Order: sequence, then C-alpha cells, then structure tokens
Amino acid sequence: MTVYNSVGYSQDILDRFWSKVIPPVHENDCWIWNGLTDKNGYGTFTNKGNSIRAHRFSYECFNGCFNKNLLVFTFM
Repeated sequence: MTVYNSVGYSQDILDRFWSKVIPPVHENDCWIWNGLTDKNGYGTFTNKGNSIRAHRFSYECFNGCFNKNLLVFTFM
C-alpha cells in the first residue's frame, strides 16, 4: 500500500495510524478502522496528545490540512 503524507507527518505517526487500518480487499470495499472509537462509533486517533477522528486524519494524509468548513463522511 502506498502511504500518502500531504501534511508531513513523521514516519512513526504514519506507521502507528496505518497499523490500525485494514485496507480493502477489492477496489470498491471500505477501509476498516481497527483502533479506538468514540461514544458515537467514530474512529479516533491521538497525535501529539490531540485526539482526531480517523477519517479526518486519513483525509489529511491524502489531501493536505483539513478545512473545518468541509464535511468528511464515514459509513458505519
């Protein structure tokens, strides 16, 4: 799997994050979060003491800094 890093996270943070992701078997399958979830079922990831939802962290890896005016959807 190619790891994207549009924001410039350190390799140890990327390794820790992606170790909690189960990539899809088929192209149209979902990426499964295998880490902690919050009370609403959203995947959460801690980076430098700050909790961020996993789908937002993933968005930043692929697209750059997250714009809080955007919505990033997850399907549960």
